[in-house]
Amino acid sequence: MLTAAHCFRSRAGVLDVVRIGEFNTTSEEDCQKGICAPPHQDFKPEEIIIHPKYESRENTNDIALIRLNGTIDIPSTL
Repeated sequence: MLTAAHCFRSRAGVLDVVRIGEFNTTSEEDCQKGICAPPHQDFKPEEIIIHPKYESRENTNDIALIRLNGTIDIPSTL
């Protein structure tokens, strides 16, 4: 999974779960006007790789990869 490096540099090792497909955290289903999104998916991060030349003061190379413990299921209806 691709994300921003600034999310981890100051909190490395704190990430317990990666949730994919969540829009509204206050309800179990994400629905608008009768149309509901597929259920969210939770994964554990196996590895976080921050770009080796990430520079927070200059905001350069602000990219990171998260290796998940499973495969994200992307519905064909999206």
